[in-house]
Amino acid sequence: MVLALAAAMFGGFLFVAPGQPAEPLPKARGEIVLRIAGAISRTNGDGDAYFDRAMLEALPARQIVTETPWTKGLHTFTGVPFDVLMETVGARGSTATADALNDYSADLPLDDGTRHGALIAYLFDGQPMLPSDRGPLWLIYPFNDRPETRTETFYVRAVWNLYQLTVR
Repeated sequence: MVLALAAAMFGGFLFVAPGQPAEPLPKARGEIVLRIAGAISRTNGDGDAYFDRAMLEALPARQIVTETPWTKGLHTFTGVPFDVLMETVGARGSTATADALNDYSADLPLDDGTRHGALIAYLFDGQPMLPSDRGPLWLIYPFNDRPETRTETFYVRAVWNLYQLTVR
């Protein structure tokens, strides 16, 4: 597990080891940018996990510098590693469905974070992304650093306008 500590604090979020009672997530105070539903053990409302931007920014962040099939040149994506986010909500499944504001959706294995470096990006070249420009979130892969991700399989999983993940 990414966070194999029985109870380690980071940015106000309590990470709990498997087998330990799950503490609820803090309530979102700002505009909700991501909902995580399905087979999760840590929630903060109606059995789901709701994140505002500040909650995502409080989690460990990583950057990916990569080209994409949809943008020109190298760009820097900043966000939460997918595996860290799944650990935070206590995901208990094997796949997640990523849903976009434009009605697009794609399924991906939960281990895409550890195996392929998937990231839930909230910054594009240091700037927040607007829904009119692929935001507020973009599930992205390090295409330049991981040649195995330069295939149609991973391109369809790179969901922009991301607003929801459902764990199964």
